[in-house]
Amino acid sequence: MFIPLPFRRASTFVWLAVIFVSGILRARASLTANDEAVLLEKHRELRKGVGAADMESMTWHSELATMAQTWAETCSTGHGGTSGSSAFGDDIGQNIFKTSGSSVGDYNSVVQAWFDEVEFYNYNSASCQSGRTCTHYTQLVWAESKAVGCGSHTCSGDGTYVVCNYGPG
Repeated sequence: MFIPLPFRRASTFVWLAVIFVSGILRARASLTANDEAVLLEKHRELRKGVGAADMESMTWHSELATMAQTWAETCSTGHGGTSGSSAFGDDIGQNIFKTSGSSVGDYNSVVQAWFDEVEFYNYNSASCQSGRTCTHYTQLVWAESKAVGCGSHTCSGDGTYVVCNYGPG
């Protein structure tokens, strides 16, 4: 079948545009293997410094990461998307980080920001200072968590969301 040249060029242009745009969206919508390694290592590093005798070793969990990625793509600062895990049921914790920019830059700083809430946490009373947030910190250092999986997504005009889900031992 003969297809006139202008239509072949237009068709080629459309396919190239689709491939280009999908490549950009994929790059902005998920973590690389290096990003995953950085996130896992930062979790491990910070958890080691917490004086808990029963602290579980943290491992990367792909199902938790897939669930976190799906939730990050909703562009919501509210928690959700953690039910129905085949490995953990509905017993999944979650931290969410949002930046106003189109990229996070350094995933170490995301995990560090959650950990830095320790300054507002009182171990003697197991509570947070009034008007402060400590739940990201307590989730990160929950001794029984042994699995983490994270996702990241840049939402058009709304910044970048990083979501980490945590599974118990």
